[in-house]
Amino acid sequence: MVKLSPLEIVMAATIPLVWGMGFVFAKGAINHFPPILLMAFRFSLTAIVLVWFAKIPRGSLKQIFKIAIVAAAIQYSLTFTGLKGLEAGLASLIVQLEVPFLVILGALFLHEKPGWRKWIGIAISFGGVALMTQQQELSGSALSIILVITGCFSWAVGQVMVRKLENVAGMQVTAWVAVFAAPQLFIMSAIFEHGQLDAIKTAEPLV
Repeated sequence: MVKLSPLEIVMAATIPLVWGMGFVFAKGAINHFPPILLMAFRFSLTAIVLVWFAKIPRGSLKQIFKIAIVAAAIQYSLTFTGLKGLEAGLASLIVQLEVPFLVILGALFLHEKPGWRKWIGIAISFGGVALMTQQQELSGSALSIILVITGCFSWAVGQVMVRKLENVAGMQVTAWVAVFAAPQLFIMSAIFEHGQLDAIKTAEPLV
């Protein structure tokens, strides 16, 4: 068994803490902004910051454009539209289904061979989500739950597509997915949402 140093333990504990806080802040922002518009702003900021540090992945732009549609535009639209109708804590737990979905798709399309322990873990994860979402008080949130779960599946499909990329660094993928996803999300927001200008005009700091 690998023994972690105190610093590594702190870092390992900090990552899920920061990740979970992201859902809490996102929930607050979504209560004011249309969720797809909010994600468009998020990817715009990411693109503006990162694009200067990532070379253009020539020869892979077409694939990255497709990845942006599946793993960013569709996935974040579904997940954060679903988050609007759920508590942040519940949504953050449901989103953990991204991992078992990826393991299943990896076995189907990437010829990966998960061991029996992983299959048991997958069964437990789906069973746990099913147990949580079948509670009586959640009956009115069925659509939101379906949206988040579908977003998880879309993310997993996107990661399979990413794994098939060749000679493209992680920073390049992140930066150029953001470059493509931002306009895709603005278009989707214009089609499916309303009240964008009012939300921008009346926006206030979350903290």
